[in-house]
Amino acid sequence: MTIETRPSAAHSIATELAAENKRLRAENSGLSQMLAGQPIDLAQARAELGDTTMKNAHNITDRFTGSVIFTAEIQVADDAPMALRLGAATAVAIAAKADLRHADLSGADLRHADLSGADLSGADLRHADLSDADLRGADLSDADLRGADLSDADLRHADLRHADLRHADLRHADLSGADLRGADLSDADLRHADLSDADLRGADLSDADLRGAKS
Repeated sequence: MTIETRPSAAHSIATELAAENKRLRAENSGLSQMLAGQPIDLAQARAELGDTTMKNAHNITDRFTGSVIFTAEIQVADDAPMALRLGAATAVAIAAKADLRHADLSGADLRHADLSGADLSGADLRHADLSDADLRGADLSDADLRGADLSDADLRHADLRHADLRHADLRHADLSGADLRGADLSDADLRHADLSDADLRGADLSDADLRGAKS
């Protein structure tokens, strides 16, 4: 008489684990000894294999042509917001002294970033978060900063000639000694900003909020 048996749940699980062991060994032979005959620790296996969710390449493009001007290797999660990814890529590009003139950095998360002396002339920084950023001596001439958050930013002696700062948040920003000739600051929030020794010749300050600003 033939007795038909069904594989137990434990046997099924063991079979699945064996298959997973085999796959991981094929991907990285260095794991074979660690995994042989032992329960699979997927977190450890991913760490050994290189967690691709943490290492990403992000391109910074030219705002006018769309061509790639810099590719940065960044360490952020795959599901990180685009603003954070772009901010991280920008930080890498700045450290590498990449040419970011006319770069598309719109919406980038650059809070607390050290951008002192950076050449961002003509860059698209619309709605970028530059709050508390160090922009001392940075070249932001002809940059598009519409709606950008520059609150508490250090913009001392920055070049902002002909920059578009409409609706920008510049509360408590330090703009002392900045060159703002021909800049468009209409509807900008400049409450409690420091504008001492700033060059505002030809700047458009229509409807800007200057309450508490220092000049």
